[in-house]
Amino acid sequence: MPETRKVEIRKQTRLFDDFFKVDEILVAHEQRDGTMSSDQRRLVFERGDAVAALLYEPDTHTVIMVDQFRVPTLIARRRDNPATTDGWITEAVAGMIDLGETAEEAVIRETLEETGYRINKPELICKFFSSPGGTSERIFLYFSEVSEVDRVGAGGAGGGCMARTCASCAGARMNCSRNWKSAR
Repeated sequence: MPETRKVEIRKQTRLFDDFFKVDEILVAHEQRDGTMSSDQRRLVFERGDAVAALLYEPDTHTVIMVDQFRVPTLIARRRDNPATTDGWITEAVAGMIDLGETAEEAVIRETLEETGYRINKPELICKFFSSPGGTSERIFLYFSEVSEVDRVGAGGAGGGCMARTCASCAGARMNCSRNWKSAR
């Protein structure tokens, strides 16, 4: 763990204020030799914190994931193939933490909305920064086992843009591998 060093935020300006925000930060920090760095201008993409859930169904040895259309996925894939219309991605249940909501409450809500499964005691695996060079977003990653008894709805929130998918653990590894290869 790095030791604590002095940091001075000299100026912070909101450049864009919509669903997402972009802040311009003028910052200086203490360097290893004890001197202060020169002022550095940084842009921070501010979107708040998020949750993700790894859902496992032990009776069938499957993981529960969702298929979603994501515009950034489409744009990224168009760097390789400008004609592609593929913006769909298989991913873990995930979503933003709403104002006044805890991370645990958010992961329970998102799991129900996206998959139709009601989870009660999700286990926090870890929290991590998604891309600390450009965004302040932290992701709280949870694990929960589910069964058919926990399925209380159809899932697919967001106007039907999400669909529940089940894959064997081997199939999930293949999907992750496919997504990894298409992202590169």
